Amino acid sequence: MASTHIEIENNGNLAFHLSAVIARICYLYMSISNLHNQSAKPLNLLLTIISY
Repeated sequence: MASTHIEIENNGNLAFHLSAVIARICYLYMSISNLHNQSAKPLNLLLTIISY
């Protein structure tokens, strides 16, 4: 009985850590894509001015 309770607790902790890791990866991906978009905007503006 006690061992199954510990297993359930461990699985809960694992799921929590997994969701935290996924959230961190998503946050990193979002911040990287935001940086990419910000760096692309002046470039697009420059290309628009050049081609105009």
